[in-house]
Amino acid sequence: MSTPKVTVRQVIDAVERHAPLNLQESWDNSGLQVGHGDTAVSGVLVTVDVTPERIDEAVAAGANMIVSHHPLIFKGLKSIIGQTRTQQAVEKAIRNDISVYSAHTSLDNAADGLSVAFARHIGASIVEPLVPSSPGAATGCGVICELPAAMSPNILCEAVRRAFGISSVRHSEAALRPETIRRIAVCTGAGGSLIDEAVRHHADAYITGEIRYHDFIDFADKIFLIECGHFETEEIAKDVLAAFITEAFPYLSVLKSKNEKNPVIYIN
Repeated sequence: MSTPKVTVRQVIDAVERHAPLNLQESWDNSGLQVGHGDTAVSGVLVTVDVTPERIDEAVAAGANMIVSHHPLIFKGLKSIIGQTRTQQAVEKAIRNDISVYSAHTSLDNAADGLSVAFARHIGASIVEPLVPSSPGAATGCGVICELPAAMSPNILCEAVRRAFGISSVRHSEAALRPETIRRIAVCTGAGGSLIDEAVRHHADAYITGEIRYHDFIDFADKIFLIECGHFETEEIAKDVLAAFITEAFPYLSVLKSKNEKNPVIYIN
């Protein structure tokens, strides 16, 4: 029996059943970036970012579709002449017939999106969105959750670090906070602007990818802050997106990028 044909549009539909485009923020550019919906899909490579190297990886793997978290095209392109890495990636995708679809804040805000996946990965149970899409909605940016047992700030940092294989995390002054943490807020990626929301929800701790220096000072006596890195908190997108697609098409080759690395280099 031959394997059923899967089109780009069908893969998109599988992702958007979980992360519909109407959940994305007004400034975002989630959606189909390059390609056509009726193209037959030979395989899918799932990534955080779309770079020229990821196009090469897809070609080498025999995949003619990339599903990413961060959009390939975020700001408007006035030309495609290879002067920027975005232009180079777009050109390579077109030359190699690679379709590119991105689920950015549509995935962030989904009911089973990145923050939810991050929280569950450390064993926390979901309470409600940090910033709901609308009053009472199960969707929204970030999540409020509860740990199965109270932890000290240092043990929580170590649990997060080990759960995601993070080399190091930054945190605020633990001595200014209660000795144990149970209720936490999570927002993957650049969630530093939502610290006030975490405080408003009476979270003991807030975990996100990026926090400004002065926020560590200003909120030191209000909430325990843990900064894990943008890429580190969003690499789980590959697991989430691959699961959405494989659930719909178990016979389709769906690969998570093995060569993608954090563009930020740390010296320990």
